[in-house]
Amino acid sequence: MNRPPPPPPSQQRAAPAQQRAAPAPGATRTGSAPAAPAPAVSAAPLQTPQNLGIDPVAADTNDPRLGFEWKSRAIGSNHTWGCVVSAGQGEALSVRVTQLPYDRTLRGVGSVELTAIPVAAAGTRGTLTARNESTGAVAEFGWTWSPFEPRHAAARAKTAPASAAAPAPAKRAFATTVPAEALREAMALQAQAGGVSAQKAFFGMQASGRRIAFVLDMSGSMVGSRWQKCTQELAGILWGLDPGFQFYVVLFSDRLEVPPGQEGWTQADPERKAVVLSWLAGITPSGGTYPRPAFERLYSLSVRPTTVFFLTDGQFFGGFTAEDCARLQNTPPPTEEGGLLSRLRDRLFGRDEAPQGEKAVINTITLDDAASAPVMQQISAESDGQYTHAKST
Repeated sequence: MNRPPPPPPSQQRAAPAQQRAAPAPGATRTGSAPAAPAPAVSAAPLQTPQNLGIDPVAADTNDPRLGFEWKSRAIGSNHTWGCVVSAGQGEALSVRVTQLPYDRTLRGVGSVELTAIPVAAAGTRGTLTARNESTGAVAEFGWTWSPFEPRHAAARAKTAPASAAAPAPAKRAFATTVPAEALREAMALQAQAGGVSAQKAFFGMQASGRRIAFVLDMSGSMVGSRWQKCTQELAGILWGLDPGFQFYVVLFSDRLEVPPGQEGWTQADPERKAVVLSWLAGITPSGGTYPRPAFERLYSLSVRPTTVFFLTDGQFFGGFTAEDCARLQNTPPPTEEGGLLSRLRDRLFGRDEAPQGEKAVINTITLDDAASAPVMQQISAESDGQYTHAKST
């Protein structure tokens, strides 16, 4: 911490000898008699902030040509983030982090990694500004340090997901009815997302069967137009599903998020669609790209999907291959009583679920960034699905 220089000796007040600080090296004293050296008084240690956190927020004007992969970090009891910023191959990048008095610029070619935003006192504001020096593209994120909320706990607990599925969220049953106000809010959110109309497809790809699962990337690089496009497409297909359909939604980064009360397949009635879309509007993408726990969660269901839509916008962290996906598909489903009864009901009433052992069709989408295209193409090809590369704008 910078401190103002002390006043000149002529303006200093006398103090008892035991309280006078020893002279600085090289300093001289005025007066005819030297003073006896006094023991130095140790300064109070700086207080390290505790239980603070940040959630970087993207500026509306960010250039989508710059990619961001946010990584959760824990420093003591504080929650912060690291970040990998990427551009085109061979393109020069600069990443500046300002958080007074901290001000640092990192430079690289193709990508730049910031290990962690340093912890600061509550109320401190900061910005990360990335610039592609080759094309002029600019993107900025801002934050303010404040007491962190419990929802950060899952992200703070790990820097990479374990191979096992993430802990299940607290169970909360769907309401049997949704107040008219909530339903109007969901419809308004749909309109704000770009006037979404009900549709039978997701990014132009049709769903087969009546159980449709959505495994969607909510990593930090999805912030902005990519997340808007993703949620717009999801809202469109959900509103287009007839009540006879069922759906399941799981979002992944370095944690999992599922709609409140989603313990299994959700009936596609208007009230439950409204609940899911209201929940979706409160999600802010953050963290890295780890799809494995999402598929582990999906394939822990006792009844398998008929169609899966799998979307990402970047390279997977921790490794996830087509072989991993196929292995999970081939894992026998649980055989608890509820699952057996559900399958029996489906067969009695002629519902076209995927029979046990039959693979679901997996349609894959890369959004803006096609870094994972080879894996996504292989996953779709091996499950008789489709692959598409989409643009958010």
